Amino acid sequence: MSDDTTVSYSDPVEVEPPEGIAPHIEGRPVRPPADIGAFRFAVVSALRAAQLLRGCVPKIDDGGSHRATVIAQLEVAGGKIRDIDV
Repeated sequence: MSDDTTVSYSDPVEVEPPEGIAPHIEGRPVRPPADIGAFRFAVVSALRAAQLLRGCVPKIDDGGSHRATVIAQLEVAGGKIRDIDV
């Protein structure tokens, strides 16, 4: 069976993110904001994901389509979470 529609990762994709959240395209990594380094982004996102898994309420509404790790990354990338005290 032939499929004439092919999409590659280089094709531009228009996605409307929730208010205040950076665009996220399924299968691609969430990019950290310019004012946070990659390491700090990873650490803060991991700590926030642990909070979400323990039952904390997400600060974004993703419609239940993402796991806690992606929700945490989206929250940090969108500026909803700035830092977490350990």
